[in-house]
Amino acid sequence: MSSFCIEFRQIRSICSRMNWPDTILEKTALCLKTCLNFVKFMLVGQ
Repeated sequence: MSSFCIEFRQIRSICSRMNWPDTILEKTALCLKTCLNFVKFMLVGQ
């Protein structure tokens, strides 16, 4: 579970570093979708 938390932090930092041309709301939605896809991948992969 600790490795998952580390990966989740990395995803969040990547999302926050990117300079999106979109609005903050769209950026947040995209980051949430990315994180949810990652969670799905983690659950299926194990």
